[in-house]
Amino acid sequence: MKKVICILKSLLPMLLWLGMQSVVSILFLLTGVLTGKGPLWATGGELPYVISVLANGVTFLLGYLWLQKKKKETSGQERRFSLGAAVKLLAVGVIFQMIVSLLLAGMQVVFPKAMESYAQVLENLGVFAPSVFSVLYTVVFAPLTEEMVFRGVTLRILQEELPFAAANVLQAVLFALMHGNLVQSSYAFLAGLLLGTVVKRYGKLSAAIWCHFAVNASGLFLGDISVPGIFLLLGISFGVLLVFVIIDKKMEKTNEKYRV
Repeated sequence: MKKVICILKSLLPMLLWLGMQSVVSILFLLTGVLTGKGPLWATGGELPYVISVLANGVTFLLGYLWLQKKKKETSGQERRFSLGAAVKLLAVGVIFQMIVSLLLAGMQVVFPKAMESYAQVLENLGVFAPSVFSVLYTVVFAPLTEEMVFRGVTLRILQEELPFAAANVLQAVLFALMHGNLVQSSYAFLAGLLLGTVVKRYGKLSAAIWCHFAVNASGLFLGDISVPGIFLLLGISFGVLLVFVIIDKKMEKTNEKYRV
């Protein structure tokens, strides 16, 4: 019974986020009505991105305050989020996005209708014609808020009653459902698993935020890269990742050697 209650409780952060988006949207719609601009005023131009940025910002703040209140002392040594770790996570984020790009290129041939719908979603997000607010939302506020909601609050709630593996899968499922379409949900689930594992490994939500930033930024700014370019970037990213993994291993051996 406790596990069922825990799972139901884990839905609250996502519902809070959706509720905050609804509240901010309604406020903008009412503003349009009261000022004589009409109820559709908030659906044009940059305003949808402004609404999303505001809703995400408030949600992130509430989640941050909740985490600070619930934060407990943990046993064991927390892995330091160093510059090397930041570079590795940046490479992992780019690698993930490039692999997704290759898969999507294949899906374009096999499932053209599904990809048409997905292309419309990307257009609505401003991927094909990025603006200041669409970039701000996609690259900054989306990683901040999504990590706070799913790998921060939701994952922490689930881990109160479930082992990490089960909690990680469930938060990834919720993360996938939030994306609302089959194509995005498919790779969002995989991203959720990856980012949950990043939090587990580094013990810091900031690590997942940084990796998520790398995924979204590379997807936005390299969205129209050719297939040969994807393979080139994959090779470079794997090379960078390998170099920093080797450096870390050597540093660990050196520290072990001189440890008293």
